[in-house]
Amino acid sequence: MQRIFLRLCTGSATVRPVPLGKAYAERGGRRVKERVAKMLALKKQLGDEGKPGKFVLKCPKGTRDYGPKEMAVREAVFSTIVDAFKGGELLSMRYDLTVPFARYLAMNKIRNIKRYHIAKVYRRDQPVMTRGRYREFYQCDFDIAGEYEKMLPEAECLKVVDEVLAKLDVGNFRIKVNHRLLLDAMIGASGVPEANFKTLKDVPARTNSTEVFVASAQNDMLEERMKLLRLLWDNGIKAEMAYKKNPKLLNQCQYCEGNQIPLMLIVGGQEIQDGVVKLRVVQKKREDGERDVDVPRDGLIAAIRDALKNQ
Repeated sequence: MQRIFLRLCTGSATVRPVPLGKAYAERGGRRVKERVAKMLALKKQLGDEGKPGKFVLKCPKGTRDYGPKEMAVREAVFSTIVDAFKGGELLSMRYDLTVPFARYLAMNKIRNIKRYHIAKVYRRDQPVMTRGRYREFYQCDFDIAGEYEKMLPEAECLKVVDEVLAKLDVGNFRIKVNHRLLLDAMIGASGVPEANFKTLKDVPARTNSTEVFVASAQNDMLEERMKLLRLLWDNGIKAEMAYKKNPKLLNQCQYCEGNQIPLMLIVGGQEIQDGVVKLRVVQKKREDGERDVDVPRDGLIAAIRDALKNQ
């Protein structure tokens, strides 16, 4: 390919072909010269190697450093703000892929499903790089959930693992199986009676840090609930209430049970007249039908602290 330039002369036109490669070479040469000139100018600013540099060490424009004293103040301020605004819901980095899968099944009421999932997970374990133990890594899950003939899902899982490793061509490999049925069979063959299999301790998983829920048993109690909430906050007790003007008592109770809030304060017209607040232990009320306790307002904080100690 050639580029054609047209030169206008007196009374005639002359056609002069110029090779395209030569034109690009000339343009590239000019760019190289421009860059060399910029580098030489920068070197001139830096000065000779034997002379001190002209640059001053400083923070970038619009930023600053924080020393130990400044950071101590900042941490105290941030901690105060977080304590005031932080809600009761706790979130954490994904530990594995099984727990969110179980949540998905429960929320959508799915009884049978087969799926795979590849994503990053995070562990707090001490990392051992030489053994492949990291705090951040990819986990590849293949799950079969539901009720099937015994060992058929297990056989498919083993087949998938074998196929993946074989196609990756990792060389000789060994698949180790961790299965509860195999463990039970080994213990049973050893003569251990089934009665010895028992739960040592059942510790409920609580993901909500709220300690007290302020509720009302009738309408037009928003101001009273807010007063109680302020009293609890001022005494360092983690509390919350429904952000509705007239919430139903049943909905408030169900919220406490669903979010594992241990205590409820219930206020109504009669309680205001008597100068008391009803204190309810949510778990005992649900399981044993234990009655609410009328607590005088001047002894409310002490009664709440005592009830929390027994949880």
